[in-house]
Amino acid sequence: MSEDLKNLLLDGRIRLLDKFTETEKEELFSIGSINEFQMHDRIIFENEEDHKIHIVLDGEISVWRKNVHVIRLKKGDSFNENVVFFPAPNKISVMAESQTNIFGVERDKLLDYFHRKPERLFKIFTLNILAVMSKKIEDYEEVLVNHYFKTLKFLEHHKQ
Repeated sequence: MSEDLKNLLLDGRIRLLDKFTETEKEELFSIGSINEFQMHDRIIFENEEDHKIHIVLDGEISVWRKNVHVIRLKKGDSFNENVVFFPAPNKISVMAESQTNIFGVERDKLLDYFHRKPERLFKIFTLNILAVMSKKIEDYEEVLVNHYFKTLKFLEHHKQ
């Protein structure tokens, strides 16, 4: 494991792994893989099967839904967490906005990992997923509200 990755695991930026021990984080990272993407590479395509949870190790990505930009994610952020509970085709597209390294772990490997661990660890992970998804909903709402007010200002300006 590289020193940069070890530092990222320890610095608390990966909210998906809050309250995991250093050993638990390292073991989880040993069952997945790290892939490098260049600027504008597609990481996930909408309506395709992708049964991995992903964590941004460095760089920045953008998330799209029906060709509409939804949000940007950066180092320590995760995406596709819902695959743990609802394996289905993706409703999002994800694109690298810079050179980016992404950790990914297959759902089946992840569930097997938790099956071999104390039940409390999966409960912690589930709560972390809920916290991460709740934060994303807040961020999405903020984007929608900002867009709404920009549209109102635009309409008011052009009404005059």
